[in-house]
Amino acid sequence: MLPTRIAGIEMTWPAALINSRDQHNVTLTGHGIIDGDGPIWWKSYWDLRATYEPRGLRWASDYDARRPRLILLQNSANIRLGGGLTLKRSGFWTIQILYSHAVTIDGVTIRNNEGGKGPSTDGIDIDSSHDILVQHADIDVNDDALCLKAGRDSDGLRVNRPTENVVLRDSIIRHGAAAITIGSETSGGFRNIEAYNLTALSGVPSGVLFKSAHTRGGTAIDIRIHDLTLEGVATPIHITMNWNPSYSYATLPADVKNPPPYWIVLTTKVTEAQGLPHFSDVHIWNIKATGAKQAFNVSAYPNATLDNFRLDHLNIEAATAGTIANAKNWTLTDNAIQTSDGSKITLTGSVGKADPKDIPYGEPR
Repeated sequence: MLPTRIAGIEMTWPAALINSRDQHNVTLTGHGIIDGDGPIWWKSYWDLRATYEPRGLRWASDYDARRPRLILLQNSANIRLGGGLTLKRSGFWTIQILYSHAVTIDGVTIRNNEGGKGPSTDGIDIDSSHDILVQHADIDVNDDALCLKAGRDSDGLRVNRPTENVVLRDSIIRHGAAAITIGSETSGGFRNIEAYNLTALSGVPSGVLFKSAHTRGGTAIDIRIHDLTLEGVATPIHITMNWNPSYSYATLPADVKNPPPYWIVLTTKVTEAQGLPHFSDVHIWNIKATGAKQAFNVSAYPNATLDNFRLDHLNIEAATAGTIANAKNWTLTDNAIQTSDGSKITLTGSVGKADPKDIPYGEPR
């Protein structure tokens, strides 16, 4: 049991299979396989969740299961990982880059759906870290694939460390939550993020996924995402600031006596001013999506809108157009949004430039 941060809060947790803690100039490379023997851990999680969920404790399941990560890079710098490594069957997250900088991950294959379906087996989580490059990854997981995180709720706001100066490129996601995910742990914020030349296949429900909650807080600014190929991805542009409420909002049932300390941390209240997340100055372009169910599923809050987004050269074929809500000063230009049902994007509570005359449909302007 070692001090770390897991799923957005600082607490003790079982050591990962491989740990770089407070180290510099470390290389882990080669064509071997690192196998986390995941099914035994996955079963323990599902067994626990089956007892927790009826009690209103879905939010505690991941924390109490204490499944080990495969690789942890914590408080480390000048790290290189890859060169043909295969990482498989992780008990929990596969690679977590935590409080670290100058990390390059180049050439890893991640397989967490062998011998079962590994719950919450994120691929690569970049967590309150900076100056990170991830490239040439081939990922098959059962949750976030390439994901940026920065702390959860009161504890994440206390730590207040951003994730910044990150490049994600030249990778393929076969199964996972999205091609690129920001959140849901957003408390420390994000700056200067670029993701490009990513391919996501039909096992991936979202293309671009931003997710947070109204207790999470944090500011995301200067995000650039471009040149994505999405084949059979259900929702190419998916933004929600009310992610998975049964997991995101922790409350103690009345019958709980003497809860563990991290339950107290998780249920500490956050004021609305601290808790509302803010995403702004985002540019998304050159997205090619086929076989989608809905082009857009975008929502935030009227008092914490999604500001100054630019979307251009999107070529999306979808069954329906979908919705954009709580957007301010959006510009959408030179896009081809082709829908089977002939629908147009539904705007709800949008202001600024995000009104019907600014949003193209059908052929590009």
